[in-house]
Amino acid sequence: MRGKLVIAVFALTAGLAAAQEKPAEQLRKAIVEEEANQSLDKAVQMYQSILSQFDELRKTAATAQFHLAGCYRKQGKNELAIAAYKRIVQEFSDQTELVGASRKYLSNTFGVSQDQIPARERAARDQQVNAARQTYRRLLQDEILLVEDQIKGMQKKVEVGMVSPTGSEMIALKRELLDLQRNMAAFDAGVLPIAGNTKK
Repeated sequence: MRGKLVIAVFALTAGLAAAQEKPAEQLRKAIVEEEANQSLDKAVQMYQSILSQFDELRKTAATAQFHLAGCYRKQGKNELAIAAYKRIVQEFSDQTELVGASRKYLSNTFGVSQDQIPARERAARDQQVNAARQTYRRLLQDEILLVEDQIKGMQKKVEVGMVSPTGSEMIALKRELLDLQRNMAAFDAGVLPIAGNTKK
């Protein structure tokens, strides 16, 4: 009976070891599927599996860090608690709920103001703002190009006498183009235009 139990435990342990294959080994196998076997669908599934494990590990690590900070706080080890909460804010910014709770503890319990946000987090936030600004500028440019194309189409109609050059449609398009160009100039000058439709 004891021998069967040992064999069962060994089999279970071997099965768990196989199921918990190291991510590096999983990555190697996925690369083989992609490059050597040309099995792209299978490689995609394997890469997605690795990434989902990484996301889960990050969530688990952030939760452990948050609870570690809570233990330090309850023990009265304020410096350690502050450092642990700051680590969540700095290193796990994708875990928004834990970051929000950590910020509350930092400000409400320990009096750490948002001005004391580390440079690394400020840099990450600045990078997000810059990316959003670039996207906004590109969208403005795209909209300007669309209106310019509409005006060119209207000018062709003017040339064949279908539309008056001073007609309401042409005037409206020209106004819209001027508004968009004004918004672009204000945006480039650092003055954000009011969000919303620029059409009159």
